[in-house]
Amino acid sequence: MYRATDDALGREVAIQRLMARLPAAPEASEPRSAEEFANRGQRRCDQGDLDGAMADYTRAIELQPGAPAAFNNRGGVRRSRGDPDGAIEDYTHAIALSPGYVEAHYNRGVTRIEKRDPDGAIRDFTRAIELNPRYAAAYSNRGVALRARGDLDAAISDCTRAIELDARDRVAFSNCGAARSRPAGRPGAQQPGRRPPRQGGP
Repeated sequence: MYRATDDALGREVAIQRLMARLPAAPEASEPRSAEEFANRGQRRCDQGDLDGAMADYTRAIELQPGAPAAFNNRGGVRRSRGDPDGAIEDYTHAIALSPGYVEAHYNRGVTRIEKRDPDGAIRDFTRAIELNPRYAAAYSNRGVALRARGDLDAAISDCTRAIELDARDRVAFSNCGAARSRPAGRPGAQQPGRRPPRQGGP
């Protein structure tokens, strides 16, 4: 009985000594390309490391200043850090580089709602809808902006259309109910995705 235990301990000690002699696993290499920095920035954003994500997206832009997705994604980080003006600046850069970038128009619209700029938000959501007529969240949030401007009938129409496109969108139901029951005030917008697509639309 005791012999079996001693043998087991001896094997464990031998294994530990063997493992100690093995070379340590290499650390992940530092990103080199714009894509690698952007990918790490996305991972850091998912982990809640906004400062690290900001640094990585900025480096990606320095290496490849013509990539709209990096501007769009950095805009999301800036917005999350409480810098809506910086976010709008980045979304605008993304749109200038790629006028058909649906998510950049949508994200800028959401940020403009937060800045109490319903007219600017309506323009952005309208453009997003023109580019993707089935973009339910754009209809829902344009309804929010229309309600903020006092155009309740148009707000209800947009939120209704959002529900037709996505019956599972709870935010659209909430926005539609708010437009029906309350006058214009200080509405809340649906949140843009934490991980906006690196290219293309929603």
